Amino acid sequence: MLSREEAHALLADRLGRSRVDAEPAAVAEIIDRCAGLPLALAVVAARAAHTSFSLTAYAEELGGLDGFGSGDERRTCGPCSPAPTWR
Repeated sequence: MLSREEAHALLADRLGRSRVDAEPAAVAEIIDRCAGLPLALAVVAARAAHTSFSLTAYAEELGGLDGFGSGDERRTCGPCSPAPTWR
């Protein structure tokens, strides 16, 4: 598990410091939702790097996850889905 500073640095390295610094609350939420796990952060960063969605949109998507087995595939796929699901 990465420290908050290490997780922030990972996201900044992959997404660019200006993008990460522009949405500090979203970045904090992403780090919390990924529990500082490098693989989870890397998956979110990879998705975010190839789209124009805001980091806030990704943080909101991660916040809507309720775990596997809910029966709602759009919500359980999380970082593996191609883009945030707009409800």
